[in-house]
Amino acid sequence: MIAYVESEGSHQEKLGTEPAYHNRQHFADTILAMGFYLQDLENLSDIQKLLLLLTMLCHDFGHVGAANKSSLDHSQEEETVRLLRKTPVNELPPDYFELIAKLIKGTEQSCLAQNRANYKNDPENLEFLMQSLVNDADISPSFIDSLCPQLSKLILIELGNGQPNAQEVDMLMTKFKHDYDLTTSIARSYCY
Repeated sequence: MIAYVESEGSHQEKLGTEPAYHNRQHFADTILAMGFYLQDLENLSDIQKLLLLLTMLCHDFGHVGAANKSSLDHSQEEETVRLLRKTPVNELPPDYFELIAKLIKGTEQSCLAQNRANYKNDPENLEFLMQSLVNDADISPSFIDSLCPQLSKLILIELGNGQPNAQEVDMLMTKFKHDYDLTTSIARSYCY
């Protein structure tokens, strides 16, 4: 799947359609974050850990870019799952694919508050933990002070602001840190 993601991303880059933020660098950042989290967790099996890393590799696969989301007649997350059915991920055992699909769908904006509440109410539930780890890894690079300005700039570019100024970047960083938080203690230990 790594070769598949790289090939698709490279093709998009050549066409000038690879999103400024939701791209291969974002995938790599989130995999790295997840890798750090997983090294400290003993209650997940090796297969569960591999599936979490694979989820991060393809969680935004086929992303159309934040400014183009309205062009879809369903969520970006549903589109990603639909596209993954035509990739090597679909060759996994069905229960593994369905777990990855569920975790990807759980990154949808409308699911975040419920996912957070589920984990807070039952932190021993491995499904809730896995979803929270995915959600945390997805956004944790933006909580790293040295990365946040550049990542915020890339989001603004992806939204259609080709030349965001420092004030616009600062406003987005402030809004992000006000609107979002990391759920798991493991993610917070790395980012705060």
